[in-house]
Amino acid sequence: MFCRNCGTELESNHKFCGECGQRQDFNNDVDLSGVNNFNGSIAMDYNGGSVLKANYLEIFKTFFIGMAFVALGTIFALYCLPYSIIEIIDKLFLVFIVVSTFVLKKNIFKTKMSLNIYSFVLGIIISVTLFYYIGSLGGSIFMSCVMGVALIFGVAYYYALNSDAEDIFSMGPMLYKCMWALVAFEILNIFLFRFGLFDMVLSTAAILIYSTYTVYTMKVMQVQCESEILDEESIVIISLSLITSFLNLLLHLLRIVAAAKRD
Repeated sequence: MFCRNCGTELESNHKFCGECGQRQDFNNDVDLSGVNNFNGSIAMDYNGGSVLKANYLEIFKTFFIGMAFVALGTIFALYCLPYSIIEIIDKLFLVFIVVSTFVLKKNIFKTKMSLNIYSFVLGIIISVTLFYYIGSLGGSIFMSCVMGVALIFGVAYYYALNSDAEDIFSMGPMLYKCMWALVAFEILNIFLFRFGLFDMVLSTAAILIYSTYTVYTMKVMQVQCESEILDEESIVIISLSLITSFLNLLLHLLRIVAAAKRD
């Protein structure tokens, strides 16, 4: 089975393309009035927008739980792991970038449990980096960066809501290529440029790329959520994309602020 929009090969049971977000089943005559929500308690009324609301609630709940596991992983690493392990973790930031890019492309995690475990591990990997920025910049600047990322998310949602789906989905393949290009430049940055000005340029490019990817994810979410109750795998894929975008935007924004403060 191949996507009708971008031609990506899909598994037979996929209702949406993981590459461009295009719906593969165009039968809009399905009666959803008797479908229950995720707890099986409230009947969904498609025309009344309950399907959209239920999907959004489940996605954001999964997203916030995943972010909570990131925080737990960060705290666990710094307060429970021996210093010898912390020294190793300090060198794993590039691993985070590579793994997060690979995971987005391959849609490896299909259950909420696997997503939460992955989020916990992410928290461990980025723990030293996060606490370094909190220590060097202060809690108020750190929270300002968090609010800045939240603002980017809000703008991305509004832009996606008012943009044509085909225009946004067509950017999907290019965005993944840009993410892998970031990985390559991160390696060059570590071994050749040794940070400095190139560090700020690279982080600025990363913010632009992941801001665009956030728009892409928001549009996928809007298109998928309005049609029918999403299964767990679809919820996890969207939530993971949001978590990855949030963390990448936050880390690169912190890096720019830290570099500007040093200068």
